Amino acid sequence: MLVMDSSGGVMKDNWYKVIHFANRIVSQFDVSPHAVHIGVITYASHAEISLSLGKHDTKNDEIG
Repeated sequence: MLVMDSSGGVMKDNWYKVIHFANRIVSQFDVSPHAVHIGVITYASHAEISLSLGKHDTKNDEIG
C-alpha cells in the first residue's frame, strides 16, 4: 500500500515527481492476482483510497 500526500503543500511539479517515483517502485514488483497487490491511499485534509488492493491485475496500469 502506497500512502501519498496530495495536499496543497505538494506543488503540481512535485506531485508529478511523486507519481513518477511511485510508478518506479511498482515497476520493481511482480504485480498479478497471484503475487504482489498494490493499493494507493492519498491524503490531504482526509484520506481517500485512490486505488484499491487487487483492483488492477498488472503493473502496466500506472498510478496517477
